Amino acid sequence: MDASDFHTRWRIARYIALWCVVSSVFACVMIPLVSQPFLNLWLDGAVFAGWFAILIPFLWNVVKYGNLLALNSILKIVVLSALGLLAVSVWLGISLVFLYWISGSEIFSLFMPIIPLYGMIGILLYIIVVQIIATACSQQMEAGNEVCEDTQIVAPFPASEPKELISLIDRVTVKIGSNIRMIPVNDILYLQSEGDYVLIITEKDKFIKEQTMKFFEQNLPQQQFVRIHRSFIVNVSFISRIECYGNNKQAMTLRNGVQLKMSVAGYRLLKASLNL
Repeated sequence: MDASDFHTRWRIARYIALWCVVSSVFACVMIPLVSQPFLNLWLDGAVFAGWFAILIPFLWNVVKYGNLLALNSILKIVVLSALGLLAVSVWLGISLVFLYWISGSEIFSLFMPIIPLYGMIGILLYIIVVQIIATACSQQMEAGNEVCEDTQIVAPFPASEPKELISLIDRVTVKIGSNIRMIPVNDILYLQSEGDYVLIITEKDKFIKEQTMKFFEQNLPQQQFVRIHRSFIVNVSFISRIECYGNNKQAMTLRNGVQLKMSVAGYRLLKASLNL
């Protein structure tokens, strides 16, 4: 098992453990409301928590990659509310059907009076999930801003190493299970720091690579790839527009709709690369 596989499995294990805890919380909440053994209540909680856990990755992709958090305030509230109503309705419907199937009509009828409570719990969970997604997106965009605002990002080439000695790469090799995938650098939209790894995003796929951002900053074609932030290196060929907001802050939008914030130093490097 390579490091990326271990990292993925560890995250999955933590995610499953979290929702096992949520299942137990569901059961504890229902103890004074439904006269059933704790095992039955926990099974009920596992059904509802399990289906919500399955629903969350879809919510994550819709909210994050649909750029819903970038909408203006009123439109964002309307869209997220509509999405929440749809998500909770689908979750509640699937969970009730599944619960009826595994428990039978007699036990299922005991839970009917508290279905509105389940709906309220679903809405609360949805709000929490959206807040977590918003926080994660904000941290990805803002990470390192205080450090980088008034300082240059790591220089494209070390002072002690002449530029002509750097061997630029034209493709990136990633391991997917037992297979090897070759990604032409021209297909890369941007690279994103993920702890000890780098997430490589193309128009169709995402790949994780055990490598440093500094390596890619130094070895990707300098006129094509610019480090706009401590967490992002962008292929300038895919930039759709650059916008200014707030006090001396900039953000870019790529052709696939993804928005990335830039540090001041990153914006300077990008302007120099684009001859602005």
